[in-house]
Amino acid sequence: GTVRCAAPASSARAMAPDLATQTWQMIEHYRATLALYGDPLGIRMARKHLAAFIDQLTAGLEPAAQKALRQQLCTSASPKSVIAALEALGMRAEAGAAGHDAPRCAVPA
Repeated sequence: GTVRCAAPASSARAMAPDLATQTWQMIEHYRATLALYGDPLGIRMARKHLAAFIDQLTAGLEPAAQKALRQQLCTSASPKSVIAALEALGMRAEAGAAGHDAPRCAVPA
């Protein structure tokens, strides 16, 4: 006969970190990429990861703001501005997670 295995009650998706945690992890990943490859190449190498990160966001940003943030992060030549934009996203996510009534963002900060 066929042996069937039940999926575990808690899937990896259910245990995924919250948006604030994911944002801080993205910042660390970005910094590590820059440290490994240097600014010119690291900036270009990180763009696909930044784009994928922004594309998977499902909460906290209006679609137009999500698109604007993706464009900002993926076209910036300044690591400081990329990190500042990600930090702002992380702080907004933390404020929302802390139970504050954080409004959905219409434009990126």
